[in-house]
Amino acid sequence: MTSYPGDGIAGWIRPNRYFFDLPDGPVTLAAYESAEAALFFPGDQLRYYLIGSTINPMGTATLPADTAGFSSGTGYNRIFTVYGLPSLTCGATDTDPCTQPSILFWNDQPDRGGNDEWMQAFGQNAMVLHQQYDTYRTNGPSSLISNGLGSASAHGASAGQLAGYNCLLYDAANLASGLISDGSSTGPNDKGNDVAALTGWMGQAGNRYAAYWGDNIANGLGGGGVTFRSNVMGVQLVGDNVRPSIGNQTAPEVAPTGTVTGFATYFIAYGGCLSINLFDNINPGAASANKAHAFLPGPFTPSASVYNARQDTISGTPYDRVNVTFPYPGLFAKLGLRGKWFIGRR
Repeated sequence: MTSYPGDGIAGWIRPNRYFFDLPDGPVTLAAYESAEAALFFPGDQLRYYLIGSTINPMGTATLPADTAGFSSGTGYNRIFTVYGLPSLTCGATDTDPCTQPSILFWNDQPDRGGNDEWMQAFGQNAMVLHQQYDTYRTNGPSSLISNGLGSASAHGASAGQLAGYNCLLYDAANLASGLISDGSSTGPNDKGNDVAALTGWMGQAGNRYAAYWGDNIANGLGGGGVTFRSNVMGVQLVGDNVRPSIGNQTAPEVAPTGTVTGFATYFIAYGGCLSINLFDNINPGAASANKAHAFLPGPFTPSASVYNARQDTISGTPYDRVNVTFPYPGLFAKLGLRGKWFIGRR
């Protein structure tokens, strides 16, 4: 890989590297952003492709190579499709009200496997993308390029923009850094302040339900993420490897403990080949938290999930605050109807 004298210096122009930024206004936040009026709004869909040409020999290629469906959007490559969130479903006239999905699936590990299983789970619950749920995909999450949900000055969202969703489903698979970042760009954090976005979202009026999946879902948080783990998720981190504490199992059976109404499904948390996963060793770390699932055959001390439920009162009205943490990736947990408990309470 070629290095350049300006690498690492803010504002340095590196040869053969390109990006584009749509004017989404109304405030210009950085020198590279256009001062034009915004042209990308919630409910919009942007499809794009890149064309490269040579003169001698003459030839043209596109990325993606298959551009079928570009105009109609039918079957077009999702990697080259951008949606303005939240999605909107509007009436026949301009005066009819619009509605948005109540569930946001934050896919913090896209294209690492398991995407079809998530889509199947939503489909089993009779849910349609952009109608009952939206997805936010972090591209290249392990590269720490700061495009997570909380990168409000770039690609992400502020707490106010998230206000219309009352349920968040998050999956970080087996990634160990760049998960829920505090914006400090140190340690496992990038420059996107996911902690502030999620904390602000949960602090607004309305019931809020969130579920988090990940092999390093607790151990992968640093800085402000540690506070988020303790205060919001209600999780205590015991260690980054649960295997020695559950009989060295790599694919343990998981069972509901009976302490949380509505949790009744048994499943396998697969952590063996082809991908080797350790799973964090976690337990309830807040007075309002409980062990919702246990590893079998047990009894084992580590929690297979931590359920943290409380209420906030805003302007005299109490609202639910529910966070559930699963210390294994959603794509490796063989859940038949993943997220059903939350979906039923949206």
